[in-house]
This record gives sequence, C-alpha cells and structure tokens, in this order.
Amino acid sequence: MSVSEAVVKILGVEAISTPQVLNAIVREGLPPIAADRIAEYYGLSREQLSDLLGISIRTLERHHKNHKPFSLVQSDRLLRYARIAARAEEVFEDRKIAQNWLKRPNQALGGESPLNLLDTEAGVEQVEDILTRIEYGVYS
Repeated sequence: MSVSEAVVKILGVEAISTPQVLNAIVREGLPPIAADRIAEYYGLSREQLSDLLGISIRTLERHHKNHKPFSLVQSDRLLRYARIAARAEEVFEDRKIAQNWLKRPNQALGGESPLNLLDTEAGVEQVEDILTRIEYGVYS
C-alpha cells in the first residue's frame, strides 16, 4: 500500500484517485469522521484532538453533531497527521511500532515526541527527516 493510499485509509475518506482530488477534498473540508480516525490512530482524547485542531472541545462537538466539515486549516492539519502516520507505518512496517514511535520522546528531536512536532511544517520536516534516516539505516 502506498503512503497516499494509507493516508486515505487512515482518514476514512472515499477512494481518492489523484493528489488533485485529495486537495479538493481538503479545501472543501474533511468530515468529522476524519478527526475521529486520527484520534483513534494516535490514541488521543477529545481534549488532545481539540488541541491538535486548534479548536475548543465544544466546537469539535458541534462539528460532530451537525456533521459540519472542518475548515481548510483544520483539514490540512488532519491530512498532515495522517501523512506522517502513514509514512511511519511504511518505515517501521508495523502499525503498533509506528504508533509507539510517534508518541515517545526522541533524542534526535530534542527530547520531543514526533507527535508533538506535527503542529508546524518545520516540525513535520524534522519528523520526516528522522523517518528517512531510519529507513536508510542511519542512526537516529
């Protein structure tokens, strides 16, 4: 399974044929189920999920109650988390190992867990760099 296919599976959205279709879906707003899937994947509480999305718990609950899609920014964050989750699974070839690695403090990331760095693009780049180094057997 490719990383793109894994991202779609993690988010729980319909099959996406091209990156352009995925981009259009993110621009329109991912459905609340995508947030639930990310929370399930990472083992996040409602509070942690609302922090990840940068919204209050009440706003998160309204999205679910009204089946309201997330904003572009929130959808982009969900996509970012799904992309890193899929990449980690690809590198470690095991979902549980990938999930654990993403949550544990990492010396190569200054003692931060990869999950804590995913709120910025700079953090995502750091995590992707470490995953690539692990994939190629470079000590990280």
